[in-house]
Amino acid sequence: MKAERGRIARKYRSEGEEEAQKIRSGADLESALLLAEANQEAITIKGEGEAKAADIYRQAIQKDPEFYRFLRSLDAYNAFMNERTTVVLPNDSELLQVLRKGPPSP
Repeated sequence: MKAERGRIARKYRSEGEEEAQKIRSGADLESALLLAEANQEAITIKGEGEAKAADIYRQAIQKDPEFYRFLRSLDAYNAFMNERTTVVLPNDSELLQVLRKGPPSP
């Protein structure tokens, strides 16, 4: 009788583990599908944002191309300079012109 109950208990445990594995597999699949859908939506939103940013840049550049060139040159200087950088520039350097005259007026 004890052996019979042990066999029945093992059978129920086995069936329960099998059912649990089915549930986990279904949840894993659903999770993967939701993540894929969310990633696709994120890519779409990011692309739309980048397109909008590019349009804003284009409009700003068209509005004042000289100021845009000025900002880009400042970005370039900032990229290679830090607080320990020593730079020797000729008198006609664009950077020195900016420091002497200030940014171009709009």
